[in-house]
Formats: sequence, C-alpha cells, structure tokens
Amino acid sequence: MKQLYVTTDEVDLKMVEGLLKSEGIEPQVFTGGAGNYLRILGADYSIAKSVVVMDQDYDKAKQLLEDNGYTQETQKKINGVGMIIARALIVIIALIVVGCLLYYGLE
Repeated sequence: MKQLYVTTDEVDLKMVEGLLKSEGIEPQVFTGGAGNYLRILGADYSIAKSVVVMDQDYDKAKQLLEDNGYTQETQKKINGVGMIIARALIVIIALIVVGCLLYYGLE
C-alpha cells in the first residue's frame, strides 16, 4: 500500500475517494491520532486523513488525481490557510469565554 493523498477536508476526501472508485481503484482511508475510534464528524478538522492505494494502482491513481487538480502542493496551501483560520477562531472563542467569565464572575 502506498500513501496517495493527505487531507483534513472531509469533502475533499470524499471527492478523491469517489474519483478513484469511478476508475476501479479501491482506496483505503486512514485517520491520524485517535482517528476512527474517537471520530466525530466535523470535529476532526485538523486531523489528517490519508488515502492509500495498492502498489499496482498507485501510478494510475496519482495521474488521475493530478489530471483532476488534486495535488499535494495545492492541498498544502489550502490546509495552511484553513489551519490559520481555525486557530484564529479558537483564540477568538477562548477570549469571549474568558471575557464572559471575568465579567459575570466579578458581580
């Protein structure tokens, strides 16, 4: 088995899986960390998911993804921006929670 594609985007993952299956290539998806054991849809934004294929299907699968615009270089750029946005949102929410605790806790 060879790793073909890595993403944190569930929609992207399903598109890649569907594309491969439409050409008769059976992909397997592995999730990092606790992964499939503790996976809650939508709550695993920053957890990488790897798409792997059989060794004999790798070259065909890689060419298929490249022909359809799925390259790791493109994905790294998308994931980088997504992670910055996700981290900024976490900081904003944390500040709001701390602010509310301080404001209402002092009364």
